[in-house]
Amino acid sequence: LKVCDALSFAHSQNIVHRDIKPANLMVGAFGEVLVMDWGLARKIRTGEEEGTEAPTATPSSTQLDPFQTLEGEVLGTPAYMAPEQARGEVHEIDQQTDIYALGAILYDILTGSPPHTERNQQKLLEKVRRSDFPPPRVRAPEANISTELEAMVLKAMALRKQDRYANVQTFQADLQAYLDGRTLEAARYTPLQLLKKWVDRNRILSGAIAAVLLTGCVLWGFF
Repeated sequence: LKVCDALSFAHSQNIVHRDIKPANLMVGAFGEVLVMDWGLARKIRTGEEEGTEAPTATPSSTQLDPFQTLEGEVLGTPAYMAPEQARGEVHEIDQQTDIYALGAILYDILTGSPPHTERNQQKLLEKVRRSDFPPPRVRAPEANISTELEAMVLKAMALRKQDRYANVQTFQADLQAYLDGRTLEAARYTPLQLLKKWVDRNRILSGAIAAVLLTGCVLWGFF
């Protein structure tokens, strides 16, 4: 949630980080959370301001460390990199690129591993470009991952940018809603699931209603 605060501020200044990953997040002695290493940060330009970065060669080795920040035409860390980054499409990089990385970090928290771990260069970048990874509940079936949190991950890490969260605030709102026991934008619910969430949030009121109904049933049966 605190990382979202930092990114929300950066995005409000038209700055994207482009290398959000666990190694670039620090927790201080007093609980403060710091988003580090803004070396790849880029200002979002529109219209006549739009510029391009001078492309250089992509990594030429056959093996890539998915946790190492890449330099050149493809910038970022493959394990948490958005598809548009892996394609070297600088003009497509915006706030949704950081949102994808937030989803990848949540994936890592839930499953114990990042979404992309392939070390073969060609296979790794191709999978990242297609956003090809197993859903969290498939990657770690033993972890009993919530379907709601999985829905958050899949929305944040959608292949098409327009299918991701509109901004960091909406991602953050869904995360807070999960912690509060409320419904999430990313998830779909049956009527029974909605009722259960309401009961969980309103235990005293639902208990009182249940008591009234039970009393009514007993009285009806008696008379």
